[in-house]
Amino acid sequence: MPVPTPRTARRPPRPACPWAAAVLLAGCQPDVGVVEIAWRVAGRDGAPFYPSGKLTPSAYDDTCDLPGTGPGGAETSYRLFFAFEICDPACGDCTDPACHVVPAANLPCDTIRYTAPEVPAADDPYLFSLRARIDVGDGPCEPAAPCVSVPGPIERKVRPGLVTDLQVVEVRLDAEGDAPPGSEASRLDLVACGCL
Repeated sequence: MPVPTPRTARRPPRPACPWAAAVLLAGCQPDVGVVEIAWRVAGRDGAPFYPSGKLTPSAYDDTCDLPGTGPGGAETSYRLFFAFEICDPACGDCTDPACHVVPAANLPCDTIRYTAPEVPAADDPYLFSLRARIDVGDGPCEPAAPCVSVPGPIERKVRPGLVTDLQVVEVRLDAEGDAPPGSEASRLDLVACGCL
């Protein structure tokens, strides 16, 4: 005797959290959101240091070994990377780690995008900051302006279960991105930066 075939196949169970795939990174928690930020490093001439573009190619594959000038004009190299901070301005001083919503993230020198998957949602906006760091081999240094220019904090709300995209932040180095690598114009003055 043949087995009767059901008229409709059973549908697989729906996921418990029907949000976008990026939000699934947050573990389907309704009280957190995802924050994304990207950056571009350019010279004072607007030419890119990193990343390279089809119309404006760069000689650098990352910011892990950039040309600089040390004491007495000596050629040296440095690593440029960033710290990403999320501050609750209601707390007070955003330079105080106690006011950070999540621990600051030290971002690698070979990337241009970062995703924070579990940021507590809030009704009031947070301040998001990308802070430049230079390392010449003896630990990170926060360079003085205008050595490295990073835009000020971005104010945005983090909504539960949604992605907050901070877009692309442009960082400017006080050197020329289209100068030949190692040439005087391409080198950042690390003494003026306060990092040597």
